[in-house]
Amino acid sequence: MPQLKLSVDLAELRQPFKQALDTAAQLGVQAVQIEARGELDPAQLSQTGIRHIRKMLEDWNLRVSAVRFRPTLSYYNLDRLEARIEATQRAMELAYKLGAGLVVGRIGRIPPPDSSEHRLLTEVVTDLGRYGQRVGAMLATETGSEPGSELARFIQQLPEGSLGVDLNPANLVVENHSIEEAIETLGKHVLCVQATDALRDAAAGTAVRVELGRGNVDYRSLLAGLDGWSYQGYWTLQPAGGGDPKAELLRSIRFLRSL
Repeated sequence: MPQLKLSVDLAELRQPFKQALDTAAQLGVQAVQIEARGELDPAQLSQTGIRHIRKMLEDWNLRVSAVRFRPTLSYYNLDRLEARIEATQRAMELAYKLGAGLVVGRIGRIPPPDSSEHRLLTEVVTDLGRYGQRVGAMLATETGSEPGSELARFIQQLPEGSLGVDLNPANLVVENHSIEEAIETLGKHVLCVQATDALRDAAAGTAVRVELGRGNVDYRSLLAGLDGWSYQGYWTLQPAGGGDPKAELLRSIRFLRSL
């Protein structure tokens, strides 16, 4: 199995961008995932600003694994839909300019196949896929809202290359969906993995995010399953919270590299 390509979700560090880059460099990862909001809102970034970001990344010897853009509403909710689409397109342009070529986000829970919401979601995601192909960046939706097989059916009815998958195993645990099924049905579409974990209380029917390696996600099985699909993308680390994020991320990195 090849050496894992590790990335850190900078937004989860809760630090200013420059400080977060320094933290990521100290952790020894190869890349960072950035959020297209706040300091890095594409609508507010000039070409000079983008060149400055690229220079900082170069100074810290880091790449961008993905640009994260998670709208609060789905792509089939008509409320401010055009603004949401335009913001996604700007995130795609930013991803290309920063050398990532990938935007991770959420398209919303897949509606019933015969519904008007399903038709609208199909139309919007297809259009975003075409736009992404023009600008050189692809959209990947985060797992968890539905079982892997349901998301796979939606992707398969889209034009090829329209939508990828951002595999978040903790989300699948929280929503009580099978990680094994998700890998089996979505493996060929996975473009990014959020290295997360969650612990489920079967009696209570609830689950909570926990530090990597302390939950229900079998990472040996996950690594082997994705290796079967020849996955070579990034594993993006996120602190679960509740302590020193840098110390937690160091433990998480050691955990992944020990597998």
